[in-house]
Amino acid sequence: MNKKKFRAIVVDDESDARGVITALLEELYPNIEVCAEAESVGGAVAVLEKTEADILFLDVQLCDGNGFDVIDRADYKPDIVIFVTAFDKYAISAIRKSAFDYLLKPISRTDFREAINRALLALNSYEPDTHTKSVQLRNNQIPIAGKVALPSLTGLNMVDTQQIVRCEANGNYTVVYLTNGRKETVSRTLGQFEKDLLSQGFFRIHHKHLVNLNHVLAYHKGKAGGSIELVGGALVEVSTRKKPELLQVFQAS
Repeated sequence: MNKKKFRAIVVDDESDARGVITALLEELYPNIEVCAEAESVGGAVAVLEKTEADILFLDVQLCDGNGFDVIDRADYKPDIVIFVTAFDKYAISAIRKSAFDYLLKPISRTDFREAINRALLALNSYEPDTHTKSVQLRNNQIPIAGKVALPSLTGLNMVDTQQIVRCEANGNYTVVYLTNGRKETVSRTLGQFEKDLLSQGFFRIHHKHLVNLNHVLAYHKGKAGGSIELVGGALVEVSTRKKPELLQVFQAS
């Protein structure tokens, strides 16, 4: 079984339903910790803002709205969103909201296993290789530059990845900051950029921030995870959870 640790949020307005998911994870996937729960749209949005989770289990019908409201309102969402509901009529809407999977209540153990096994494969497929990055930084090596397509009103703009200083999440959009001082807002999630750019020397230092390590000037200690200074003078917050991994990358003691 996969030994890497992941975090999950469970959102459902029924405590028994939340308990079922938690119990299944504890029994079948002890490497997935339920780090927070919520029973409403407002509660879910608040939890997502302060908890960096890898998987979101989301009921469709909540006491003050529905799960789709959570997706629309939250600035940060895990890349793995699994809808859990007693109704199959919302499947198309879930797909349109980029759902990773759609489970019907009562939850089948077989369906649950299949969904979580797929989720773990996806999470591991784009998890950072910190050893490789440490070697790159220690030897002052810059990854081979590639290209990334930025959607625009007229089509796609092909940008050299080393012209990107950082990317910042803005709901379902991402603001891309370039070395020439320009910034582009594109209709792609930060998670999608992360998967595309990890091999190019980028690192997710916060649920809202993905940075190009080749443009980092300094790391500054401070509250929580501190901050990093980038080319151009930007100071970007580092999350408490990401700080140890980032310092390992920098080979700091």
